[in-house]
Amino acid sequence: MSKKASPLTAEQLRTIRSLPGNDACADSGAPLPDWASESAGVHRGLGVHVSFVRSLTMDDFTEEQYERMIKGGNAKWKEYCDGIEDAALKSKLHAFQGEGALRQKIDLLYNSAEAKIYRDSLQSPLAMLADLFSRAKSGGGTAPVDDEGFASPPAASSTTKAAVKLEDEPAPSYADTYKTQGYPYASSEMFASTKSQLVLLAWGISGVWGALRLKGGDGDPRLCNALAAAAVALTIAIPILALNRFAAKITSGLVNNRQDAFKSARNLLVERIASGRARRMERSDVYYPKSQGGEKNARAGLIFYPGALVDRTAYAPIASQLSDLGVLVCVANLEPYRLVADMMSYKIRQEVMHMLNDALLKGDGTWTVDEWSIGGHSFGAQVATIAVTNEFHSTVKTMVLWGSASYPAYSFCHYRKTLRDLGDMKVLVLNGSEDAIAGSSAFGSLEEYVAKMPPAYDERNEAAAAYTRVVTIEGGNHAGCAHYGPQTYPIPDGTRKITLEEQQSKMANLTAKFLLGEA
Repeated sequence: MSKKASPLTAEQLRTIRSLPGNDACADSGAPLPDWASESAGVHRGLGVHVSFVRSLTMDDFTEEQYERMIKGGNAKWKEYCDGIEDAALKSKLHAFQGEGALRQKIDLLYNSAEAKIYRDSLQSPLAMLADLFSRAKSGGGTAPVDDEGFASPPAASSTTKAAVKLEDEPAPSYADTYKTQGYPYASSEMFASTKSQLVLLAWGISGVWGALRLKGGDGDPRLCNALAAAAVALTIAIPILALNRFAAKITSGLVNNRQDAFKSARNLLVERIASGRARRMERSDVYYPKSQGGEKNARAGLIFYPGALVDRTAYAPIASQLSDLGVLVCVANLEPYRLVADMMSYKIRQEVMHMLNDALLKGDGTWTVDEWSIGGHSFGAQVATIAVTNEFHSTVKTMVLWGSASYPAYSFCHYRKTLRDLGDMKVLVLNGSEDAIAGSSAFGSLEEYVAKMPPAYDERNEAAAAYTRVVTIEGGNHAGCAHYGPQTYPIPDGTRKITLEEQQSKMANLTAKFLLGEA
């Protein structure tokens, strides 16, 4: 990309000013700002797009600086700030009051780690992160990022199989799982729906009414008061006991039904790492395609969420097949709990940004990806669905869901839109004919699933902007999507009638053709 600076053209200026929110300063609200970023005063329009104060009408800009500005915009910056979950930072920002408060807020916010992540997301090599998965430009620069959260690429290296060691990852304790997974999930399920809230309200009213009747009885006042107090105590205690029992049941299921990968999958991952075709990162396992003539570019990339309680290593064989077919695959690391039980507190935006950075920069050289997609298996498919609808719908246009036939419950994530509402999402759903888990009505009705997914695929209209293409793998089952099993939780899976290799070969080929635009 050219480093030569020149004045903005009239068309470039119109483009910048037309971005959502750029009709007013990001901080002071002053209309029609002509200054870009990092001002010493309070009037800094157009968000944090360049590293120092620039006048849009009087200064020169490089092509890279211009592209950073159009990948942002004040509305995007404001949306990003609204999503910041750093409690300490938010508390400090709210504490500033009176004269000089705006300047203090600006200094703190724009120099925070959150702002740095946002700024980094607007510059190469993370250009696609500005829109969180926008298509990478061919031939774009890949300057290293100097930041503790986003590391520069290491020098290319080779290793031997004997030198590769996959560390054992101990399972969390029952108490830890109860506190961080079981209880929060039980609470959301028990109190989030309107029906459960009405039941609890009716229970509370009946308890109070009964206590008042007892208190106003004709018998011994002390006995009546004691009975009334007991009625109130029971009214409060019974829902709490029910919640704790529900949480304990969930926790037991999470602790006792972890699915470890087959040894063959673990051995394959070791081989792939030794050959430079895979890398175990902090947040994901990355499987790289073969480089063509030294060019490290993949036409498609897939962020993939494992099924609940499934060891991510179990996906090594099918992820390796996908990478052999040209797809760069990042299998998310959800250890130690192996699921996202509390989607409301899971920082999926930041997690995905880090996964992408790791995949592109921390492997054997620097990679580029033309188009990213998100997918998942079973419960991971629900996480992927929420990731797209709540965070990445403006840039992710294709999804892959395995072992999935139920839509996420609203209590799980409070999604703002469904996949059907987006209007431009293409989804491939792969289910085994013997999959007793995805096919169960215990996790939601098929009618609701169909209503919230994009319209069914029609071969007569292959150019449709949105569709759901459901393909049944004859003889395949739920656990056959990866190398683990048999699966009996939360309900028993069906028996596979084809080999594991046959099921995964079919799934990998269908998935790759879909992501590469060949089917």
